[in-house]
Amino acid sequence: MLTVIDMVDGAEKSIDTKELKGLSLTNIWLDAKDPTNEEIKILAEKLDISLNLIKPTEIPTFSALHSLEERLVFYFSTFEGEFNLKDLHSLAIVFSKSYVVTIRREDIQALDRAKQHMKTRETCSPSYTVYAILDEVIRNYFNYIEIAEEKSSALEETILKNPHEEVLGDIFKLKAKLTSLNRLLWYQRGVLHTIRRSDLPLVTETTKRYLEELIDDLTKQIDSVSVLREVLTDATNSYRSA
Repeated sequence: MLTVIDMVDGAEKSIDTKELKGLSLTNIWLDAKDPTNEEIKILAEKLDISLNLIKPTEIPTFSALHSLEERLVFYFSTFEGEFNLKDLHSLAIVFSKSYVVTIRREDIQALDRAKQHMKTRETCSPSYTVYAILDEVIRNYFNYIEIAEEKSSALEETILKNPHEEVLGDIFKLKAKLTSLNRLLWYQRGVLHTIRRSDLPLVTETTKRYLEELIDDLTKQIDSVSVLREVLTDATNSYRSA
């Protein structure tokens, strides 16, 4: 399914492959959800980008960045609610001075929220559109960290009041999830750091300010995850000394 969002008025419409071929890549966000092989092929030709670069990666915590003249192609992973590697959705993003393209296989609620947010603004630039998308994606990471904090507190309380072998297994499972999430956050932050340092014309001072805000959020999340892992390590030590 191919959807075009006008960055000027927020208007949204679905298009077919014929319309894609004649589409003007100016002030638009093109979102390709579960594209067919034909749609991917035409899109790659339209963007003059390798077919392999615009397919969302199958490795869930994998992030990469490709600089192509006046464009950047990079990847993010998204999830809703609980964090599980098998439930991560990969998102490929093409960022240029005049358009943004997203390609994904599954429904990603963060993109729906970003589209709704854009409709509340008079106009959006490509850099702001990328910021809106990533802001919604990264916000989901905060949501899971809050879930993990609640679970961690409950496990600590159980260790103090009623320590048993099952709780140790729960601690190890949560800690393993946090380790995987930490790796993901580091990858995502690394991509944004690299984009911010880029000397491409599309990475303007305004773009850099947007990126700094996203990087700050990811840094806060990395710090929070590190604290939670330490708390779980202490809880494990408490159990073993009980």
